[in-house]
Amino acid sequence: MLSPPHAGIVQPAIWANGKVPNVLMATGLGKGALRYSSWWFCQTISNSPWRAVKANSDLSDEQAGQIEPAAICFHAVRANPPRLGEVAVIQGAGPIGLSTLQWVRVAGAGTIVVVEPNDARRNLSLALGAHHAVSPSEANEFISNLTKGLGADIVYECAGIPATIQSAVDLARRGGRAAIIGLAMGDAPISPRQWLTKEIQVTAALGYTHEEFEMTMGYVADGRIDLDVLHSGTVNLVDISEIFTELSSGVTEHTKVLVRP
Repeated sequence: MLSPPHAGIVQPAIWANGKVPNVLMATGLGKGALRYSSWWFCQTISNSPWRAVKANSDLSDEQAGQIEPAAICFHAVRANPPRLGEVAVIQGAGPIGLSTLQWVRVAGAGTIVVVEPNDARRNLSLALGAHHAVSPSEANEFISNLTKGLGADIVYECAGIPATIQSAVDLARRGGRAAIIGLAMGDAPISPRQWLTKEIQVTAALGYTHEEFEMTMGYVADGRIDLDVLHSGTVNLVDISEIFTELSSGVTEHTKVLVRP
């Protein structure tokens, strides 16, 4: 249990039975059905001690506030790593996609292509180590030309849009892999025949283990993962509706916005 003056980070995933093995905490393999609490944007919260993690003392408040989504991406790439030299595609350059990009780079991908409609986020992905950044309308032709018609070795779906589940398979080569990380809140139209005939391996990843949460803090603290560049602003609690409207419009310079209670 944490006590002052320790800074802590709360893991937001709550399991319906309230108890999970430490090794599986907050992953899709934990016990019970995942649900989410309703206190995300409050000045004070009531929290179970087992969900609080002591923040690495080398982290700034802004970095600590972004560890949780970065840990999600670490868990996903750790479970579905690119092989050395492979062509990896990342769909979506929001906080999840840009964190995934950095883990994929650290893991040794040979060529990283980001697919993202927002100009500012495409530019940011290049600054973070992507070799190419293209719009969704350019993606199929660009990746086909890049790979001489074969397709990407692995595609990370980070947009969280139902339609991009199938496009992840479209961009992958025969025998390639697609890893679903983005949380699409709806049914997705897919082509099972294409999945079958291409012998695609489709996997999914949710959350993180306690160990992965701790490891993520270490990678951020020593500079191998840059979360500072993702933090585009901090707003007060009273201004949250305005920033949500801007973010949902798709026309924004923001990437990751933190909320000051």
